[in-house]
Amino acid sequence: MGRVLMGRVLLRRLPPPQVLLHWGDRKPDKGRELALSLLEHLLSDPALPPDLARAQWCFHASSHQPPTAREAELLVRASHDRRMRVLEGPVPRPQMLQELARSDVALLPYCPLAYAERSSGVLWLYGSARLARQRPARVVGHPAGWLAAEAQALEMTWQPLPPNPSAEQVLDRLAQALQAPAPAGPPWSYGQQVLGNSFASWLVQRLDRDNLS
Repeated sequence: MGRVLMGRVLLRRLPPPQVLLHWGDRKPDKGRELALSLLEHLLSDPALPPDLARAQWCFHASSHQPPTAREAELLVRASHDRRMRVLEGPVPRPQMLQELARSDVALLPYCPLAYAERSSGVLWLYGSARLARQRPARVVGHPAGWLAAEAQALEMTWQPLPPNPSAEQVLDRLAQALQAPAPAGPPWSYGQQVLGNSFASWLVQRLDRDNLS
């Protein structure tokens, strides 16, 4: 069997990557509008970067406020697309950890001004869930702000977005993040110790208890 053909066979056997488009409430400073714009673009069936051609896309929204008409319409359309995983409302803890752990890259375009001096629980939970499964955490977000600095200090891959990114540029950064090598820190380096002591050991117990993979 030729190398090219064998490569194609192996690629088909690998599970498709999962991209986390959005997780949490509908606050505008959590990048909701950018995530919705990207979701709308994906539903138009555009040409995708090769690394995203087989991707599954996860979008979660939970809020006491009702969705806008545009968001409701997009989520209904997405729920009928086999590439999409649409979750609304409160999600049981085991399912939340599973979705975060299986997401190969997360889009977290949080407002760098609103998050100039504060962190996000989603960032920590995502990084710890990935670490608990010994998988790299890759994040795409704005280049400035506390999250960008914190993610890199915790040795996650952080792929910065350009100013006012188009949907095509966001897709390009997600594909680049998937290709980025994991940070080459020593075993249980500073970032891994912080994540491990804060969340990972607790998550391992939950992940194993719930038989998640």
